Amino acid sequence: MEITEQSHQDCAGHAAFVATEYSWDYTNDDRPVQVEQRGPVWVCTDPAANGHTDRWNQRSTPAGETVDDQEQAAQRRRVLAGNKAWRSATTVRREWLQSFTARKTPPEGAERFLIAALLHGDDCLRRAMEAGCNHRRLRVLLGSAEDDEAKTYGAGREHIAQLVEQTTTATPKRAVQLAVALVLAAWEDQTGPHTWRNPDERGRRYLAALAGWGYPLSEIEAPIVATEETTD
Repeated sequence: MEITEQSHQDCAGHAAFVATEYSWDYTNDDRPVQVEQRGPVWVCTDPAANGHTDRWNQRSTPAGETVDDQEQAAQRRRVLAGNKAWRSATTVRREWLQSFTARKTPPEGAERFLIAALLHGDDCLRRAMEAGCNHRRLRVLLGSAEDDEAKTYGAGREHIAQLVEQTTTATPKRAVQLAVALVLAAWEDQTGPHTWRNPDERGRRYLAALAGWGYPLSEIEAPIVATEETTD
């Protein structure tokens, strides 16, 4: 609807001006300008502030921005906030894993968990076993290496050899606990901001296992497990 004096008289931003229209007289070589004044033309000096919308776009946007620009900017803010929350949750989760790994006895359902992990054939287990990794996250959780040191190619061979030697004298329960920690560490080492942005079945199984054994899921982690519960 066009703005008129009657429809806009109560708006704080209403204003009017006289329009001047120009035209050319092409019958004359000099082409003199013909001037015609028209008015008043009613307008609003601040449409967005006074609640007006574009007739062709019902969602008003700040000057110079489109609706797509606003949606993309909002999405970027959500991603940045989510990534920050994920990094914070990762610190807490890895501290919990370190305490969990030190346990002498495995949690309830550990054997079934291990069998399921092997049957699924998760590629993170293969990666953790490769020479370039040598179970680096497990070594960090066991305190035999720092995070930076554990990333050095082949640095863990000696540590793994020592761990294998230790398992020969470990109790059966401790050995099962180490096996559980090995699988969890392999999964953990493949997590990142992509885990919350693009949840997959492996990430859901991983976090669900932790939650079942007492890990308190954060706000950024909980929806990943909830997705599993609603789709199963």
